[in-house]
Amino acid sequence: MGIDHRIDNIGGVQKSESNDREVAVAAIKILKLQQIGIGIQGKRRIFLTQILLPLKLLRTFTGHPAIIFAVAISPDGKTIASAGDDKTIKIWNFEGKLLHSINAHKEIIWKLAFSPDGQLLASASADRTVKLWQPDGRLVKTLTDHAGGVLGFAFSPQGNIIASASQDDTIKLWKIDGTLLKTIQANSHGLTRVAFSPNGQIIATGSIDNQVKLWNLEGKLLKFLPGHQGAIKSVIVTGK
Repeated sequence: MGIDHRIDNIGGVQKSESNDREVAVAAIKILKLQQIGIGIQGKRRIFLTQILLPLKLLRTFTGHPAIIFAVAISPDGKTIASAGDDKTIKIWNFEGKLLHSINAHKEIIWKLAFSPDGQLLASASADRTVKLWQPDGRLVKTLTDHAGGVLGFAFSPQGNIIASASQDDTIKLWKIDGTLLKTIQANSHGLTRVAFSPNGQIIATGSIDNQVKLWNLEGKLLKFLPGHQGAIKSVIVTGK
């Protein structure tokens, strides 16, 4: 049973092995200034590639004993975080040295994100929590108000608001200190991803019911974008 089965059945967080796929997750992130891509290969490795054609492998990081679902690069490009099925977060420098290994969650970690200033790392998990960490691995805050696994998470571009998206079909907006500001009922049969617009005024969500929805910060639905034939696994907002 492949990794696609696990993600396609994300609403029930079904777990299965993925020995039949060399590439577990094709999650490529681009660091604009250095033109560096970060991806996940197999069950245990992270690799860095230079964004050229053809892609050039720079180095491979090993250390996870299970599938990696989330990677993030700090804004200054000096730190890489990884997490996944082993419930740990590993923090590396750019050269591939393991700096910290954190026993972070009780269940799968689906999402990692650095704050815009690089001072916080957030992890979202199937254990229904979002945790905020200092880059050295010290826990700052645990956000515990969701009733389902948290699959999506984002910092606003200004860094003052946090958005989390959950299988409980809610978006929650938080202050950076962990104070809950608002809960938005999405009516989407469970949420998978969330993203802010560049100006921080619009939130986009992806969901299990194949739809993308746009919201303002007050929780008003602005628009929904139908058309996908499966659950949304990634969403990003560009422009203003």
